[in-house]
Amino acid sequence: MEGFELSALDYVLKPLTAARLDITARRIREYWDVKRKSEAYEVLFEKDMLSIKDGYHTVRLPQRDIVYLEAMQDYTKIVTGSKSYMTLSTLSCFMETLPQDRFVRVHRSYGVSLRHVAGFSYSELLCNQVTIPIGKTYRPAISRLLSSL
Repeated sequence: MEGFELSALDYVLKPLTAARLDITARRIREYWDVKRKSEAYEVLFEKDMLSIKDGYHTVRLPQRDIVYLEAMQDYTKIVTGSKSYMTLSTLSCFMETLPQDRFVRVHRSYGVSLRHVAGFSYSELLCNQVTIPIGKTYRPAISRLLSSL
């Protein structure tokens, strides 16, 4: 619990091995890389479009191209069929802004586009060959919603 409150990236136990230290170092590098990239992004919501600032360029991304959204602490990864974008915006912010009839939160860390759901089971969804978990608290609502599609 304390680790989550402190936003810990990893937990290392003794005796420390080189392989385990490499895993921790890779996680830290990935986190810093994500953080650095997301600072170059800015998101603007428009009707059926997202405008994402990617460095010095602005990318207009149609909402229909979004496959899923993944929370990464204060950042959100927007995944399309061809590319991923990192934004300095929370998943909650996206889920409040995107149309609720087309996007649904299925897990504490994931939101999906209903248009891209290829299949589902009790505990996971399949979106463009990516398996996304369904959180316990979201299961009843997701089951009802997907059964009606």
